[in-house]
Amino acid sequence: MNKNTSIKYFYIIFLITISFSFIIYNGYRGVYPIDSFIVFNGGYNVLNGYHPFKDYWSITGPILDYLQAFFFSIFGINWKGYLAHSLFINIFLSLSSFFLFSKLGLGYFFSFLYSACIAILAYPQTGTPFMDHHAFYFSYIAIVFLQAAIIDNKKIYWFLIPVFLLISFLSKQLPAGYILIFVLCFFIYYLFFNSEKKYNMFFGLLTGSVIGISIVIATLYFFKIQINDIVLQYLKYPLSIGEDRIQSSIFNLKSIFFEYKFIYFSTIIIFFYFFKITLEKINEKRQDFDIILINIFLLLSLIASQILTKNQILIFFLIPHFLAISHYLIKKNNNKKIFQNLILLMLIFTTLKYHDRFNYHKKFMELENANFDISVDAKSFDKRLKGLKWITPKYIINPDIELKMLIDSKNIINENSINSANSIIMTDYQIFQPFLNFKTVSPLKWYDNMSIPSAKNPNFQFYKNYVYDNLKRQKIKKVFLLDKTNWMIEDIFDDKSCLIFKELNQILVEVNIEDCFKS
Repeated sequence: MNKNTSIKYFYIIFLITISFSFIIYNGYRGVYPIDSFIVFNGGYNVLNGYHPFKDYWSITGPILDYLQAFFFSIFGINWKGYLAHSLFINIFLSLSSFFLFSKLGLGYFFSFLYSACIAILAYPQTGTPFMDHHAFYFSYIAIVFLQAAIIDNKKIYWFLIPVFLLISFLSKQLPAGYILIFVLCFFIYYLFFNSEKKYNMFFGLLTGSVIGISIVIATLYFFKIQINDIVLQYLKYPLSIGEDRIQSSIFNLKSIFFEYKFIYFSTIIIFFYFFKITLEKINEKRQDFDIILINIFLLLSLIASQILTKNQILIFFLIPHFLAISHYLIKKNNNKKIFQNLILLMLIFTTLKYHDRFNYHKKFMELENANFDISVDAKSFDKRLKGLKWITPKYIINPDIELKMLIDSKNIINENSINSANSIIMTDYQIFQPFLNFKTVSPLKWYDNMSIPSAKNPNFQFYKNYVYDNLKRQKIKKVFLLDKTNWMIEDIFDDKSCLIFKELNQILVEVNIEDCFKS
């Protein structure tokens, strides 16, 4: 092994270590129940033979459940096995970035530096797997390989573009939908100026698309998942709430510009060279122009998707990426050290800023005001959560009280569901089902107002029938509502007199639905 290769592998190992360390540190600090546990239970459901769309209403992220089931099968159903999932994605994301930056000629040190900052600002903000993050990261990785294909026309790079776009779409509908539209338009444009590269391009894109779609179709066929269920849950209903989100969104300078100002600042040099090359001879710098064009659309599509998610901002990992592209453009065109130094200063400043805000103070999980000194080791709930510092936004002042109520609820459910084959739990604390070893499945993946159709929604009747049939098919007699209101189950039955409610403690209600299925 020569010196250059040794240096390369040194930086790769160092990069993996950074990705690992930040995930482990942040993944054990606090939880946001509705987000932190959703994939945990999804993976458990798949291990038990249940599948999204077919066995539980799912409007986002089917592929995360299958990936999590894979990690659970290797590491066991515990918090370590859960973090292994997000850890793997974070490592893959940072290594993909390192690969691209090296291919752009930034050298191993700078490629490592920018990629390390991406690793710090990406998945560590939650630590645990989440749909939005998977969707954004896999779309980003698809764009990484699109740029690699522009630089080095290899079939494998073209092949990976549709593969990662498909994974992104199966994580969440956006931003893959926007990226796909751009990529299709870009392919037409690219072929016009690079017809000599069409064989590798067509071969890679076609084989990647065919193999990816074939695997999806085979999975649906093997597990008997109906296309109609997928279309309604993953396309039709989300489109209806997407329209509501657009109508209720407030578009102003703050929501469009100021919240993303440092992302925009990181693209100033990219836009400068876009106009400079456009005004000069594009053909002489076609590769640079193509890379710039790709990154401008990456910026627009991910910011548009972020605005529509109405979630905490998760795309600050783009700042190191755009700064790396800026570094490449400066190095190739004038190589003035002063501009490179300014880029590095911004890199350090923004990485420290957003690490402090989102990793250390856990803003994405709404724990920025939390005092982690009063957090409680979650092993008291279950030993498989050992090391997790339990504190949530709802009980940010007294996490010990919350955990005691959950332990009490866990014991009560255990006592009141001797035959757990006829019981389900509806809750955002979706660690209950795995740790109580329930073999049934709740017909709902999410329990928030947005994920469940309202009575006014045109898809409500389909949803209502879907849940009713699911409960009937499983012969469910008891539903435990843990920190959830009664409407969650009341909306399913026309005759609500068949429902018998029993309050078991201050956050737990037992609902007997046995009489609801007697005809």
